Amino acid sequence: MRKLPLHQLHDSHSIRHRPSPNSAVFITLIVKVPIIQILTMMTGLFMIALEFPLPQLKSLAIHRSIVLRIVILLFQTFLAILFYQASFVQ
Repeated sequence: MRKLPLHQLHDSHSIRHRPSPNSAVFITLIVKVPIIQILTMMTGLFMIALEFPLPQLKSLAIHRSIVLRIVILLFQTFLAILFYQASFVQ
């Protein structure tokens, strides 16, 4: 086994990894057009609006709906997982 000088050894470890072609969809949705981040922020703000509504909106059925909250939280969880997975694509 041939020993490399220290500067060449360091350069061989700093090779940039390119994402695989399979992750092109994630790169488009997260880096080029941040759709997932925008949707995650919108669902989070909507959940805050449901939890702390204006006094006039407290009597509406949408504020009392636990099913709606569960569906929105599941959707937000899915978006957060997509965002997390695509952040560490190698």
